[in-house]
Amino acid sequence: MIRAALKDARLAPAAVDWIEAHGTGTPLGDPIEMQALDRVYGVEGGRLLVGAVKSNIGHLESASGMAGVIKVIASLQRQAIPPNLHFQDLNKHL
Repeated sequence: MIRAALKDARLAPAAVDWIEAHGTGTPLGDPIEMQALDRVYGVEGGRLLVGAVKSNIGHLESASGMAGVIKVIASLQRQAIPPNLHFQDLNKHL
C-alpha cells in the first residue's frame, strides 16, 4: 500500500523524511509496522523520522487520523517535530 501511494503521488521513498505511525506501543504491533516501513524506506538508506501522536495525547479511536494531521500541521508551522513522550527504551524487536 505504501509503494502504491508513493507511485500515485509520483514520489520516490527518499522524498519522505517523516512518517506519523500508528504507534500502538505494543511488543508485536510496532515491530510489524516498522518492518513494513523498512521494506519501503530502508532500501535507499535515507534517514526516516517516525512519530506517533498517541504518546502525546492518547488513543482517540475515530479521531486518531485527524490528530495525526493536526500534529503534522503544527510541526510544519513550528518547524519542529515533538518527541514521543515517555519513550525510554527501544522495543527489542525493532
